[in-house]
Amino acid sequence: MPGVQELLTALNARNDVYLGLLTGNWRKSGYLKLAVFGLDRFFTFGAFSDDSEIRPDLLPYAVRRFQLKYNRKPEPQDIFVIGDTPSDIQCAKPHGAVSVAVAAAHYKEKDLEPFQPDHILTDFTDLDAALRILG
Repeated sequence: MPGVQELLTALNARNDVYLGLLTGNWRKSGYLKLAVFGLDRFFTFGAFSDDSEIRPDLLPYAVRRFQLKYNRKPEPQDIFVIGDTPSDIQCAKPHGAVSVAVAAAHYKEKDLEPFQPDHILTDFTDLDAALRILG
């Protein structure tokens, strides 16, 4: 996706941002998919379909792993779930996390809007705009 490498690099350079991977893929396949693009190195914790096949159930797994790794508890409004499917939006909502929908491959803006994400982007080429949304 255009701009994702630059966005992850910028976020990873900050000491107040922790990047986790939450995906409907199995842990191994999720990291393998990212490794093809050199993105796996950015994610130090996460939650996967190995944990649960129900997407909203994954966020508590990721939060628990974050807490174990960093010995702190994030506030729900400080958690951003970025994804390109309605399932990603639905994962964030029940936990009070901020949903950032990316209208890219399979779902366009008009498809994602009915799920009421907090923000919608089409890609990450406007790095400043993405960083404003992500704090």
